[in-house]
Amino acid sequence: MPDDSLKRSSSFELKKEEEIENRSSINSLGTTEDMKFVLISSNGSPPKVLSFDEVSQLSKNLENMALIHEIALNPDFKLKPYEPCNTLEKVVKEMMHKAFWNVLKEQLNSNPPCYDHALQLLREIKECFPYIILEKNKKVLELINEKLDPSIIYEQARNNSLNFRAYADFVIDILAKSCAPIRDEQIQNLTKIEDVVEVFKGILEAIAVMKLDMANCILELTKNELIANAIEYEKLKFQETLKYDKNFPGIKMWLKRNEVRFENASKINSNETIFRAYIELLDWTTSNIYPEVFSHDKSRLERLSTTAKKLCFLSTICAVLQSIPLFKKERLKMFSNEILILLDAAGSEIDFQDSRESIWIHILATFSQGNESQMRVDNDNLKENFFYAIAKGSPVYCLMWKRLITYICIILKTKNSPPPPPGYEIYETELRTFALNFKRIVMYNYSVYGEHYLKVIQENEI
Repeated sequence: MPDDSLKRSSSFELKKEEEIENRSSINSLGTTEDMKFVLISSNGSPPKVLSFDEVSQLSKNLENMALIHEIALNPDFKLKPYEPCNTLEKVVKEMMHKAFWNVLKEQLNSNPPCYDHALQLLREIKECFPYIILEKNKKVLELINEKLDPSIIYEQARNNSLNFRAYADFVIDILAKSCAPIRDEQIQNLTKIEDVVEVFKGILEAIAVMKLDMANCILELTKNELIANAIEYEKLKFQETLKYDKNFPGIKMWLKRNEVRFENASKINSNETIFRAYIELLDWTTSNIYPEVFSHDKSRLERLSTTAKKLCFLSTICAVLQSIPLFKKERLKMFSNEILILLDAAGSEIDFQDSRESIWIHILATFSQGNESQMRVDNDNLKENFFYAIAKGSPVYCLMWKRLITYICIILKTKNSPPPPPGYEIYETELRTFALNFKRIVMYNYSVYGEHYLKVIQENEI
């Protein structure tokens, strides 16, 4: 804040032109079009920061394909208010907020009152309304322009007749008529605040969440259009790339490794080859070159791969425990959820096989509830057998992985919603969420690059 803004004014002497030019940094309060949002990803991709204008222009501007791609493939895309990650930036922002409100209170309490900050605040609030009220509500916007006319407010301030509280009540009334039902209580609470500065603090908070609501609404309404445009745009850009560079070794080797031929072995089964290639992404060998067209999705696919292996590992444990007579069946579901929590707490980078010891300790604790004496019998042998049974590559693990892949293939090839395979019933919710997220990536990728895959396969046919 400028130092002179901290001084009391005995009269309102600023000229209108000077007052407009010397606006304080209310932008830091988040009241203007510079307010930012963060696009949240549920699939491990880094969050992206957007301005309100960027949100509203997404459907018209497809230059930022990485962003459009993220929205198209993120089923839970949401925006949240941007908060500085830098500690210094955060401290400065908080100090500026505090200074602004302190100066506003000081100016209003001076005798006679000074309205420098009040005028700036009302102007900023007026500029916010087009961002929280749809353009079709022209009468409301016209009313706002009429009531919050800068020249009228300026004259009122100059004549020392500005009723700041009346303007607060007008703004609250407009917000109440424009907000989503979920915000009704927040707006209603503003009418109960007596201190006018605190009222305007609450007004700005309400405007901030209403901007967030509107931004998310815009994204939701334009999502289908964004996806359709993104697919066509990515196809076009890829075709342009092929004019200059047709050498994509990662794609060629990926499809070649997963080649499936018909029974007479004279022709490649293109569809099965492509499906098998997609499945390989869930158990990728790091020494292989990753297909180039998954540059935007590699981290997302790696996380899905981790999820698939975790579900297989958990289901293998449950299958093994079901074969132990001492383990009560009714305890299995609770135990399996406890193991899921243990693995989630360990982080996504954990090697599940390294967690066998902690899982075994948890099993011992479970057995000890009424079966401790029996459990101690041949304890080492039980542990050894258990470790062998749940190891990657064991017959049980391989069977559970095969069931998982079969389930995924059904999800990919049909519109049906099959029941979870045997052994996965306990994790039905997690399995279905994983499968649908994987299918979303596969279908989008095939829509863009499927034609190219078919051409590559045809070129490799003997």
